[in-house]
Amino acid sequence: MKRLISSLARVCARHRWLTIAAWVIAVGALFGSAYLVGPALQDDLEVTGSDSQAAADLLEAADPGAGEDPAPTSRIVLAGPDLSAQENVVQDVIDRLEAATGESVANPLTDPVAATRAGTLAEGGDALMLTVVGDPKEQGRV
Repeated sequence: MKRLISSLARVCARHRWLTIAAWVIAVGALFGSAYLVGPALQDDLEVTGSDSQAAADLLEAADPGAGEDPAPTSRIVLAGPDLSAQENVVQDVIDRLEAATGESVANPLTDPVAATRAGTLAEGGDALMLTVVGDPKEQGRV
């Protein structure tokens, strides 16, 4: 086995460009065949008559919107020396985020003690986190 592997290594070393081309063709063929043969990925499988499908139907009847994806949220971190002294800058960022998303954004500096406990304001006041419903970058407004 050792002799076989060493002879294969020698052949690959002597014909390095042919070896690289063979690997590129093999990987391309593998991905191409997987693309052509493989099924499309789905997550909405229904198996009529199964207990799982009966349970899913009951849940859908009880709360029709439960299976939908929640609104995406974005978290923006602001950092700087003593942000509580720069409340006007923080408020300006919040105003711009609200204008971009159309949603309200809570200002952690209005109640620093609760914000520190919730983890949205750093202990020293040098960093804070804003949670925005929606993604301003995806909406093309920021």
